[in-house]
Amino acid sequence: MRFDRLALAAVALATLAAAPRADSLPTGRLTYRITIDGQPHGEQILTVRRAAPDRYAITMDAPAIGQRWDASSDGDFRPVAAKLEMPTRAGPYAMALDYGAGRVTGTHGTTATPVDDALPPGTIDQRIDWAYVAAARLPRGGRLAFRVYDPATKVSRAEAHGLGLRWVDVGGRRTSVRSTAYRIVKAGGTEHYVVHVAAAGPAIMVREDMPNGLRIDLIDFTASPR
Repeated sequence: MRFDRLALAAVALATLAAAPRADSLPTGRLTYRITIDGQPHGEQILTVRRAAPDRYAITMDAPAIGQRWDASSDGDFRPVAAKLEMPTRAGPYAMALDYGAGRVTGTHGTTATPVDDALPPGTIDQRIDWAYVAAARLPRGGRLAFRVYDPATKVSRAEAHGLGLRWVDVGGRRTSVRSTAYRIVKAGGTEHYVVHVAAAGPAIMVREDMPNGLRIDLIDFTASPR
C-alpha cells in the first residue's frame, strides 16, 4: 500500500496543539481538596488574576502541607517572576526568581543560593506547568512539547498528550472533562501528571493527579471579573 507523504504530514501536524494562552484560564478563587493515597490533607487555594492587559498572576496556598507560591507570566505563559515558601520544612526553603530575555536570576534553598541560568525559548516556570497544559485543552491524541524550569533541577523536557473526553465526579456531580497526561523528564527521574479540565467554558482544572499519590479535586470556584 502506498501512502501520500503530504497527507501523512498533514495528519501529524493536526495532532500538534496551538500555543496555549493564559486568557483561556478562569479568573477567581479555586479551592481544592488535597488527598495523599486517598487520605485527606487539607485544602489548596489557587487564585488566578489578570494583573495587567497581558500579565497573569497565579497564587497557590496550601497551609496543611506547608507550601505557598506566586508565579506571574504574560499571556503566552512566558514567565515573569516566581516565589515559593515552605516554612514548615526542616530547614525552611524559599525561592525568588526573576525572568528576563533568555535568563533567570534570583535565589533559592535554605541558604539563598544564587540563581543565574540561561533559558531556551518556550520554557515555563514549573509552578504553572499545569496551567499551561490545562489551557492547551488537547484533543485525544494531540501532543504538546515544552520545557519547565525549577532552580533545583534546572531546565527539563516536558511532553503532554491528550486522553480525550471523560466523566469525573466534581462535588457529587458527574462532569465532562478533557483529560491530558504529561510528564517531566528530570535528571533524577521522570514525573507523571494528569490534569482534568472542564470540557466547556473557561479552562477550569477540576482535578490533578500528581506523583507520590498526591491528588487535588475542585470543591469550590468563585469567579472574579477579568
